[in-house]
Amino acid sequence: MQNPTGQNPVTVAVTPLPDEFDIHKVAEVVRDKAVNFLDETELLKKHNLTKPQYDRIAKSEYFQQALKVAVADWAKPTSTEQRVAIMSALALELSLPLVTARMHGRNEPLTGVIEAAKFLAKCAGIGEENRGQKGAQERFTIHIDLGADAVLHVEKSRPTLELTAEEHYGKAADTSL
Repeated sequence: MQNPTGQNPVTVAVTPLPDEFDIHKVAEVVRDKAVNFLDETELLKKHNLTKPQYDRIAKSEYFQQALKVAVADWAKPTSTEQRVAIMSALALELSLPLVTARMHGRNEPLTGVIEAAKFLAKCAGIGEENRGQKGAQERFTIHIDLGADAVLHVEKSRPTLELTAEEHYGKAADTSL
């Protein structure tokens, strides 16, 4: 059958994407591609994609533009600390099943496995030690009742800085009581 232009229609096979795949999932694939931490097989497995599905996504204008921005952001010199944290978090995420399996093994030295997990967690900024420090703030509230229906309530917080005695008084100062 011919179309109005007199040419035969062309049938193009479209590779369907998984039902849950949306722009946010594409952004996750872009991020993983930009950091170049996973090889293609691992990337496809992580995102539950086939090679034709990935190729279809990778050809999209959104993917191409987002990848350029993500790679530029990832590679900038000022993002070294962020790169280390992200790479550590990814390594921790990928190794957790192995670490967990080894923790259940009777022949593995548990202390070594736990120390490795602690190191990766610390590099990624995950853990108990970091929680208290990030949110340490001094808070104060001012409440002024002006009578009738007029009340002024101001609440402020500011980060606190904890110093040791040596840092506060200097190394030469005698801080003993």
